Amino acid sequence: MSNRNRSAFAFLLTMFSYLGIYWLFMDYFGNGEGTSWIYSSMQYKSQFIAFAVFSVLLNCYIIYFHASNPPHPKYIMLPKRKFSMMSHIIAGSAEVIAGAMAWICIYTGDSIVFSGYTWSMITVVCVFAAHAPSALFQTPGVFGAKGIMVPAYIGISSLHIYCAIHLAFEPESLLWVERTWITLQAYAFVRLYGRLMWGFGMIPNSTYTVGTMAGGATIIHFVIGPAGLLLFCMGIILYIQLTKLILKPSANEYNALMEERTHSATINDNVRAMWLELNTENTTTGMGEMEAAKAAFESLDHDNSGTLDVDEIRELLISWDATPHVIQAYIDRFEQQKEIDFETFRKTVWSIGNMQNRISLDLLRDKSLSNPDLIAKAVFEFLDIDKSGFLELMEIEVLLVEWGMAPYEAVDYMRHFGGDDGRISIEEFTQEMAPLWKFAFKRAQRSENAS
Repeated sequence: MSNRNRSAFAFLLTMFSYLGIYWLFMDYFGNGEGTSWIYSSMQYKSQFIAFAVFSVLLNCYIIYFHASNPPHPKYIMLPKRKFSMMSHIIAGSAEVIAGAMAWICIYTGDSIVFSGYTWSMITVVCVFAAHAPSALFQTPGVFGAKGIMVPAYIGISSLHIYCAIHLAFEPESLLWVERTWITLQAYAFVRLYGRLMWGFGMIPNSTYTVGTMAGGATIIHFVIGPAGLLLFCMGIILYIQLTKLILKPSANEYNALMEERTHSATINDNVRAMWLELNTENTTTGMGEMEAAKAAFESLDHDNSGTLDVDEIRELLISWDATPHVIQAYIDRFEQQKEIDFETFRKTVWSIGNMQNRISLDLLRDKSLSNPDLIAKAVFEFLDIDKSGFLELMEIEVLLVEWGMAPYEAVDYMRHFGGDDGRISIEEFTQEMAPLWKFAFKRAQRSENAS
């Protein structure tokens, strides 16, 4: 069984385990009972109303944001990803409306276009036909510490499915309308906490992971109760143990699962700076890219031959905490070369890490960029690290993975657009990879406005 299939197996086991946990504590021990907010205490009622109103406002803002900003490339660069994201957005938006209408109609006994029963069934269809499948499909590509984020997203999606199953059997239940609708709001609170933490610079090394966990904790209290977060974490621990048992990751692979991965860095600049200070007599303070690359090269060139070999490149990437697939991409790139000179090292190995930020800096320096063709050309030239006039797999894989695309999808993407030669020309890049260079330029503009 391949690693991809083993990962899928661990994924499915975790999902069914979550469903089992929810059944055990909500149906078996809880007898499938609960209280709708309308019949609850005033304290809980006021909290719920505030939560619901705030959720609606968050949904409006998120829809506006995505309507006025280009989507992240990882969601639209492959046809299957684009389809998944579009169905996710449409079904989620429809569910927000249908769930609210179902509650109003059931509570009042009136119909608004449709009866409460019909609105509930529309909600159920949205969940099972599009929203839940698309959420699970996108889960392996999440940012943050994947060893925590993947099971966290599985847990929320499984809870959404679990509540929708109950709603399908009890379509006129206020309780299950509320629980299904509330679970949907997890994504909105993940965005809220992440944005606040990023804006205030809180927990900079784990912003995405902590923000996501905070969003899940917010909604799970309303659905399960005080012990909800504990049950949620039980599923995360189970996933970690299943990963160890089924995938048998190496120490480096396990560390990669537990390290924060964002859309702006494949290799943390702080890690690279620390490595340079520990392995050379230099500090990065006031040091240009050329000087830093030269110092690193000389440190790795143990025999003073003026060249490096593949093993020395591997040694460097491991010490930088590069992910296993990034290491392999570079090993594949250099396996036919016995000698790697400084210029090759500088243009390839030393260039990786925070590629998005580096692209942004280059774009900001060039004030002449005034039309799409020039912007596409500027991003292309940055990515073409060996200056061959073409983008090859290794050159673009690092950025695609950096932006959350799974390694195998990066390969699929190159096969899809690279043609028989496996290379992408400037013309193909401009036309076929518009989501990438448009997103890079938009982020550069946002960085400039924020500074």
